[in-house]
Amino acid sequence: MPRKLIHSASIAETALLICREKLQQAVAQRGRASLVLSGGSTPLGLYALLAGSDLPWNDITVFWGDERFVPHDHGDSNYGAARMVLLEPAGVPERNIHPWPISAEPELSAVRYAETITRELGAEPLFDVTLLGLGEDGHTASLFPGSAALQAATLTAADRPAATEHARLTLTPRALSGSRTVLFLVSGEGKRAALQQLLGAGEADGNMVPGGMISAVNELLILTDLDVSA
Repeated sequence: MPRKLIHSASIAETALLICREKLQQAVAQRGRASLVLSGGSTPLGLYALLAGSDLPWNDITVFWGDERFVPHDHGDSNYGAARMVLLEPAGVPERNIHPWPISAEPELSAVRYAETITRELGAEPLFDVTLLGLGEDGHTASLFPGSAALQAATLTAADRPAATEHARLTLTPRALSGSRTVLFLVSGEGKRAALQQLLGAGEADGNMVPGGMISAVNELLILTDLDVSA
């Protein structure tokens, strides 16, 4: 699928417009919408704007693309950060919030989250909006270069990357690509090389550029404050 590059000096404000349009459209057409959140610092500005928006949160179900294998109240938890910046300020109903479970082992957490997703959205889940980041090494969600999770046929996977402090839980390329709109948020000079690799990547490059393995049902957007022509 072609990737559409969008340049903006304020990716949070531009992402807000995109998310509002897609989520409101989903609610209007189907009565419900689903949003997959990303971890990291880049989306936090967007989350603050979403919290102050007029979105119908009673009709929006929230999931996470990945998580660190830490308790929900841990400072490194993607869920914890989103809860503080977005979910609580927006008043998202608890019934609509589906964080990764933290079980005895990461692999069990992955299995249980797949069960949650299929219970909510069916055996072939289709999300409305999936937010993704991009690491300097080209990873997205918790899909790192060379990870076995990149080739997984399941919806979810656990990984224990040597370069990370915590084990990781992640949606697989299959699950992430099952979204009407996939929106990458890429900010900061340190991401320039990874972004250029992503823009030139195909699925064959996935082991080195995991983001290149992600597609979308309707549109894949890459929103950045970088001028990649520079």
